[in-house]
Amino acid sequence: MTDTFQGKVKWYSIRKAWGYVTPTSDNAPTKDDIFFHQTSINSEQKNKWLEAGYEVQFTVYTDDEGRYKCKTVSATDGSPCIIPKRPARKRGKGDKKEKGENKEENEKHNGESAKAEESAASKKPAVAPKKAGREPRKRFDSGFTEEIKEKLKEKKFDMRQTSILVIVDKARVKFGPDGYAALANADGVLAEGKFTCDDKGTVALEWTNMLKYEDDEWKPQDEAAREGLVKSFNWSDENVTGLKQVETPESLWGEGKKDESEALEKNMFQMRKCFLIKSSGPKKGGRNRPRNRGGKRAGDKKRDENGKGKENGKKEE
Repeated sequence: MTDTFQGKVKWYSIRKAWGYVTPTSDNAPTKDDIFFHQTSINSEQKNKWLEAGYEVQFTVYTDDEGRYKCKTVSATDGSPCIIPKRPARKRGKGDKKEKGENKEENEKHNGESAKAEESAASKKPAVAPKKAGREPRKRFDSGFTEEIKEKLKEKKFDMRQTSILVIVDKARVKFGPDGYAALANADGVLAEGKFTCDDKGTVALEWTNMLKYEDDEWKPQDEAAREGLVKSFNWSDENVTGLKQVETPESLWGEGKKDESEALEKNMFQMRKCFLIKSSGPKKGGRNRPRNRGGKRAGDKKRDENGKGKENGKKEE
């Protein structure tokens, strides 16, 4: 018999036809929100959707990547779900969104009484005025001591940008603002996570996401695989250097690998492309010869007083 669990609908998008259930059973396979599609809703009605807060009974299965998803979503006693009346479409200039389409709208229509909504609205604080201008971005070395910064300058690191690219053995590591770190190495690996640096210049790296190119695909890796990545170093170590030349993903791990963008987005990476510079061929329709900056060339035509053309450098016959 298939195990069933209890939960509540966290939110549901009518337009996208999917949402999430938050498990409430102690024996649930996970405490995280579980994805469900409109086709998994058990109901006798044609147009299926569920409001946020609706209590349900559900069964689960795991997809090819080991993530839990709802197989069936029913009422708490296993009977078909009672589908609420679909909210009316609100159409106007530049506004064709449906009510209940996103999380905030679902929560607004989750069965709370009008009195409760009015009470909450009366307690809502005034909106603070927007700050003028844009706050400057923090640098990767924000918080570094002056001694550490001097070490980096001695090793001729490029300190002009908010981030820095570093070679650590066969890995290329990018250090960005707010402790962000990203990695690419010659084994066909992409990873990202966080870094910290103590007063002695020792850097500690914690990798939270990792992809490896295997069997002609970018595949997510588990925590055990991430343990094999560089975890710590000191800025004064001999094997820690800056990039000596422009480097591309192709020059690092070779030609012929699929584009990584889709896999990065699918696995919730912050970066959407490998941080190394992409190689680029000649532009189509570009100039194939340098522009002449030395004035007119022999053979160029000019006009005389009568409007007749004659070639530069030739006498008029």
